[in-house]
Amino acid sequence: MNKEKERSKDFPLKNPNPVFQAKGGRALFLNPAARRFLGIKEGNKLPVKLNSVASVALKSGKIRRTEYKKGRTTYCFTFKPLKKQQCVNIYGFNLTDHKKKEETIREANIQLLALNQQLSATEQQLRASELEVRENINKLSERNKELKALYRIALIIVNCPDSTEKMLSRIVKVLPGSLQYPGQACARITLLTGEKYKTENFRKSAHMLHIPIKKRNREYGKIEVGYLRLRKDTGKSPFLNEEKKLMADISERIGKTLNRLEAAKELHQAYQQLMASNQQLRATDQQLRASNQQLRATEQQLRASNSALAESEKKYRSVVELMPDIIIRTDREGNYLDIITSSDEKLAAPKDKVIGKNISDVFSKEDAAKIKKTIKKALDGGKLETIEYDVNTFAGHLFFEARIIPVNKDETMTLIRDITERKLAEEEMEKMASLNKLIFNISSSFIPARSETVNEKIEGMLEKSGKFFNVDRAYLFRFSPGGTEMHNAHEWCADGVEPLKEFFRNIQTDRLSWCNKKINEEDFLHIPDVNKLPAEAEADRKILKKQRVKSLLCVPIRDKNANVTSFIGFDAVQSKKSWGEGEIYLLKVLSNIIADTFESIEAERRIIQAQKLESIGRLAGGVAHEINNPLGSILAAAQLMLEETDREKPFYEDLKIIEKSAKRCDAIVKRLLEFSRKGTGEMEKINLN
Repeated sequence: MNKEKERSKDFPLKNPNPVFQAKGGRALFLNPAARRFLGIKEGNKLPVKLNSVASVALKSGKIRRTEYKKGRTTYCFTFKPLKKQQCVNIYGFNLTDHKKKEETIREANIQLLALNQQLSATEQQLRASELEVRENINKLSERNKELKALYRIALIIVNCPDSTEKMLSRIVKVLPGSLQYPGQACARITLLTGEKYKTENFRKSAHMLHIPIKKRNREYGKIEVGYLRLRKDTGKSPFLNEEKKLMADISERIGKTLNRLEAAKELHQAYQQLMASNQQLRATDQQLRASNQQLRATEQQLRASNSALAESEKKYRSVVELMPDIIIRTDREGNYLDIITSSDEKLAAPKDKVIGKNISDVFSKEDAAKIKKTIKKALDGGKLETIEYDVNTFAGHLFFEARIIPVNKDETMTLIRDITERKLAEEEMEKMASLNKLIFNISSSFIPARSETVNEKIEGMLEKSGKFFNVDRAYLFRFSPGGTEMHNAHEWCADGVEPLKEFFRNIQTDRLSWCNKKINEEDFLHIPDVNKLPAEAEADRKILKKQRVKSLLCVPIRDKNANVTSFIGFDAVQSKKSWGEGEIYLLKVLSNIIADTFESIEAERRIIQAQKLESIGRLAGGVAHEINNPLGSILAAAQLMLEETDREKPFYEDLKIIEKSAKRCDAIVKRLLEFSRKGTGEMEKINLN
């Protein structure tokens, strides 16, 4: 028992790992290993990290662990709190070798991951190579099948040099074997002369391929190959492109063979004719020799004609190349076969990149469907069809008219003409017609012009014109009589646009001096970009920018003396806008309408004022006549009484007051009479005798 106690006491000192005790952030005890590793003695402060973990362990009363690295050595320290002593025992365990092993394992894992990625990439490459090999094998198999079919057909043509019937009856049996599913295929060759050569199992099916046979560039018959039945996964068209090309090659070879056979027959007939006419030729030999000179002269003429013909052909080709129109050949599926044009400027893509592609690769889905439908209609109907479309080209957005002419059952020739100018002219005419209609409606609404309805009509006019030209704000400003102030009398705003009527109420004109000067001096004020106003218009620019105005157009309204009394205008707030002649013309017309309206209202006001004054004059004349007679009696009576009354009488002054008042009333009556007569009378003495 005593030995065990001694061992436990010696344990910290003999331990090769750091063991120490801490309290209040300072070391109470350190074994030799702890002194070497930490580099401190008893009573010194512990490193910050160890001190913080020791504090946490002591507060929580739980054992804590942390890693601490110094130099190349890493230790894991275990903190065991002693609550009663308020200190912490700290035991270290060397993790340096363990950490090195972990780093080694981590690096090995990274290398393994990189190797796995390389293996995955290699596996994908192998799979792609395998697919490519399989595809090449399939292509070689198809090509082998095609070559075998062409070889057999070549043998048939060689072994049947004279019999068309024998040759075609053998060739038709070879055709199914050249297809992808020969056991389910059938074939037939039909000539326009009525002959038909077919396999025993031939019948019409849903999957048929028709290839024309041409003899001397004219259709002489056709090859029909088809499948009697197919698997469900075959798709809409079971024929491969290689099979279609093979059938076209076979058709071409048959056509050439038929040409050769027909040429051989014609040659044989010609030979017989030559033999029969040999005697005749010999008889005419002398005549030919005699006309030799004439033939030589004719030869000279032919050479001259050939030269002229070559020159004509050259001119013809130059004319075709210089034509402004575009000529395009397409097949039934809408594939471009050829394009003839003097320049790629009016094409959606370069000519060499379009030939061989489909219409769907050049046009939008809707336009391509419309053009393909017209091509099919022209081919099925066998007559010319016309279609109009627009497309983005190297020369910009253009409008075209396409005239589609069927060349044969599966090919069309299209003449394309640029109709952009015509379309723009039509749009301009429609716009001018709408503009004239708008002007007519607005001018009609102002007839007759009355003061009580003019405000409503002006606001209706601003709304109509603003919506027509798609502006953000339309308004009418009026100047004060002295021209020192102006106010927004009428205003219309588009949805979401803030009105400025309250802001521009009785505003001083010198705040917008540059704009007002332009309005007074010129026929209109057009500012496409407020930011580009000149330096002298800086004050105007600040006010307009504060109100978020980006562009504006104003036209003055003048009275009969050519003085500017108001102006009408458009604002663009959401985006910059440049107005054309149409908008300026409309505003000028509207300004004239408003000027005439204001003049009519002013004339109406003057007439009403004159009528009021006339009524007042009549009333004043009637009142004066009614008052004048009794007033004269009162004045005469007062004067007679004054003549007969002494000045000392008490009522004498009262009579003087009556006389004075009567005279005053008499003067008022005279002025009323003068007002009612609209003139001033002059009194003069006359001799009644």
